[in-house]
Amino acid sequence: MPVRVADPSGFSGKWASVAVGDFFVCGIDSDGAGYCWGRGDLGMLGNGGDKDKDSPVAVASPSGFSGSWKRIVAGQSRACGVDSSGARFCWGAGNTASLPDDFSPVGVPAPANGTWQAIHVGTHFQCGLVSDGTILCWGDDWIGSVGNGPDGEFVAAPAPIDSTVKFQQIGLDGESYHVCAVSLSNDVYCWGRNSNGQTGVPPATTTVHSPLKLTGHALSRVAVGEFVSCGVDLVGAALCWGQGKNGELGDGLLTTSSIPVKVADPQPAP
Repeated sequence: MPVRVADPSGFSGKWASVAVGDFFVCGIDSDGAGYCWGRGDLGMLGNGGDKDKDSPVAVASPSGFSGSWKRIVAGQSRACGVDSSGARFCWGAGNTASLPDDFSPVGVPAPANGTWQAIHVGTHFQCGLVSDGTILCWGDDWIGSVGNGPDGEFVAAPAPIDSTVKFQQIGLDGESYHVCAVSLSNDVYCWGRNSNGQTGVPPATTTVHSPLKLTGHALSRVAVGEFVSCGVDLVGAALCWGQGKNGELGDGLLTTSSIPVKVADPQPAP
């Protein structure tokens, strides 16, 4: 049964948004104040400490912070936020075992050619969309997640993916090691882990190191999970590809497919 989240100190009285990570949650109130609660051992609460909290605590104000959060996104054990000025910050688990965790928000360097439009958090890596249509990724690249060629141990700062295509939207989930993105011409490109064909190629290819075009389909939006990807095409049909053994593809079958399949039309409730 849903329970009401406790009002934190300084709370405006209304929540504007919430973002759910693996074992923690972050939210923004109607005044732009940021709060997190839940597991905190890796710094994912952003309050400067490493203790779990069973009620919301304020996210620390980093250097250069405008004083108001516009959006916070949460991943497996890391969160990122954008303030009212457009500056980006991240906190939580270090992207590799060799890097320290960030217990308070740290600034994300501004891109050289434009401004950040969105930042998304995956499993130990992040990707962001820039106003000029480029995508920059950084973090753990052990399975192609950063999308800039052969696997590397770690990409410390935002770096361009291996593509000259301009994009309008990124699909990335806090549990995923792969990314899909929609170009300005509505083509879809995916890269990263491909254990179940979730990047659109047969799973015999376990890793897609650079963005690969999904042929034959134009999509307006895309979203990804750990082992599955889905999108909406230009006429409003939903398509999915990747793991299907639990019915994730929604086509009425229990089979995995690296080729996008149409989600079955839902039946009316009895």
